[in-house]
Amino acid sequence: MAFGDNPNDALLRDAWYAFCDQIKEAADHVFKDESGASDGERTNAFRYLTQNLSQAFDIFLENADSRYPNLHAFCGPTRKLGADNPDCIYLQSWINDHDTYKISGNRGTARMFNVAVQGAWTGSLQEPFGDRPVANLFGDELETDWDGNFELWISPEPHEGNWIQSQPGTRKIFYRQYFDTWDEIPANYRIERIGGNEEPPPAIEPAALVDSFERAALFVVETTKTWPDTLWTRHGMYDTPNVFRRYGQESDKAHEAADSRRGRVIETLRWEIHPDEALVIEFDADPKQFWQLSGCSVFGASLEFRYRQVNLTSGNSPRDPDGRNRVIVSHDDPGFANWMDLQGHTRGWMLFRNMLTRETPFHIGSIVDNLERGMDEMSQAFGLTWGRVQRRTLTFEGPLELECCYAYSLDGPPYMELIEQRPGTHFGQLGLHHIGMWTENPAAESERLDAIGWPRETVIITPEGTWGGALFHTGTCGIRVEVVDIARSGPRLCHYLGGGDYSLPG
Repeated sequence: MAFGDNPNDALLRDAWYAFCDQIKEAADHVFKDESGASDGERTNAFRYLTQNLSQAFDIFLENADSRYPNLHAFCGPTRKLGADNPDCIYLQSWINDHDTYKISGNRGTARMFNVAVQGAWTGSLQEPFGDRPVANLFGDELETDWDGNFELWISPEPHEGNWIQSQPGTRKIFYRQYFDTWDEIPANYRIERIGGNEEPPPAIEPAALVDSFERAALFVVETTKTWPDTLWTRHGMYDTPNVFRRYGQESDKAHEAADSRRGRVIETLRWEIHPDEALVIEFDADPKQFWQLSGCSVFGASLEFRYRQVNLTSGNSPRDPDGRNRVIVSHDDPGFANWMDLQGHTRGWMLFRNMLTRETPFHIGSIVDNLERGMDEMSQAFGLTWGRVQRRTLTFEGPLELECCYAYSLDGPPYMELIEQRPGTHFGQLGLHHIGMWTENPAAESERLDAIGWPRETVIITPEGTWGGALFHTGTCGIRVEVVDIARSGPRLCHYLGGGDYSLPG
């Protein structure tokens, strides 16, 4: 059978030729100014391109039919994308918002197990990213039998047992397993659509194949074109190398809420380290804390982790005798256990993931008699920089309206909050006023403080008389705690730290 024997031959051939022509552009983006020029950086950039070439058709052709869902491994040892974490197993399944799906198998023992139902694609990033989680389930919320076996249902209507409700626009499931030590066992599971036709998938239609060519070509080009720029310029935080920054400081409310649902806090660092240099990272972490540190190229592709140490976790990183965590990032092995191998890369991206908790001390509030003078003194003493001075009327229960003048430091966490004194009010006494705690469940935290003998002192309320997002509790020792709701105040503070006012962006 020769060319022309099928009426679609010209369509398919021309589409393939167009695909080949289009992906040539990806090579040009390897040579951007942001990219390193060593042999390793150049070859790994083209390796990244080839990996995405194979990845593209898995995404847009082989696994995209929600009638026949699969478990697609979109990141792994030979698939690097989106600042992937070597200590995580990433899977995804395409679903729709009206069918019922069942995931069944064994939960395994990964320290963090997460299933997220993803909503409509926003277009902010290329597939498989660019959509936001609308519902989420963690491993400790999953009901299993004594041996770790489970069934999880995804459907619009309620279902007995483990159930996540799909919302209008639901299109995908993300599965993540984050590991801390080598003895943890991965989960083993499968997904099926309930009530579907038992017949195997039909042959691929020519039009569907042509569409996959177009989508795949765009994917290969865009992942090489935009990811370095995304890493370097997002949120305006990558101008200074070798400094950790909180991811999402200028993000909107939906972005912050999405990261909260994923159960993580991320710090990012753009590193630039020459062959005769080393970067030493020091931090204090509770021994029970679960953290992960991973290195990526400028394109957000994890460095080669099958044969080299480019990632560390809390369970596999010994602490120094003084109790501090220290990591050395360099080109040559310094002879220390906590070493991250740069593999000839002089620049790239690093992520510090603080997993399973967001309830960490967030800010320290102090009362000063003059806000401008207090900010100047704190800057001289501690080198702090400050955001915009805010003037707002707050209403406390009573009700009591109070004109407040305050500012937050841009350095942290913990961030310093200075509040101008208002004699005879809640902000009347100079000095340390409160320690702010960021929590996803302020009501439960308030009840817990009451139970241990830290009664509620006051609460900020809205003009409508409802609770406004912050509660103050004081212990017998005289320390006051402000319980802050991440869903209400987190996005406002992120907007503030990005240079705006203490309000929602937009």
